[in-house]
Amino acid sequence: MIKNASISNINDLVIISKKCFGNNYLTYSYFKSSIESETSYCWVKIIEKNIVAFLIVETMDNQKLSTVFYDYTHWLLNYIENKGVENNLLIKQIAVLPQFQNKKIASELLLHLFQTSLVNTDALWCVCWNKKEKNYFITLLEKLQFKHIKTAIDFWKKDSLIKNYTCTDCQQQPCKCSASIYFLLASNKMAFSSLLRLS
Repeated sequence: MIKNASISNINDLVIISKKCFGNNYLTYSYFKSSIESETSYCWVKIIEKNIVAFLIVETMDNQKLSTVFYDYTHWLLNYIENKGVENNLLIKQIAVLPQFQNKKIASELLLHLFQTSLVNTDALWCVCWNKKEKNYFITLLEKLQFKHIKTAIDFWKKDSLIKNYTCTDCQQQPCKCSASIYFLLASNKMAFSSLLRLS
């Protein structure tokens, strides 16, 4: 079952985040803000009454989106201008407990998203963590015709110092992981649902 996240779910979401991303990356206050926001949306996947995964997305104009890209803001604004994009949907986080990974749960969450009106936007974005182990979510995005448009070196370096988090790969500050930035014009999303059902 997939449902909207509630405040009562936050402790479970923090635990999932810690196991998937590391200490303090997503905090209680972050989840609370995402759940209460008018522009953010958070869904959870429940199996046998336990939350095993979550997905967070946010609708953003170009200026708000640029603040997410840290040192790559100038590059992003140039890219957006060239594409003629004004309204965006950012896939901010998707996390599945390790013991439930590779069971198509990420696909289920994305299918749920793509069946909402949120995808009626100009473009969809996702910043993917280039971790040491294979990131199967990247494989899923590429299957859905998302285009890899940038590899961002040390993407979370400053952010990890400011917010005092430690990722599961680096295990110390600052985070030196790179990110892969994926982009999809919303006009190319027609086959999403069928592709996800086949994935």
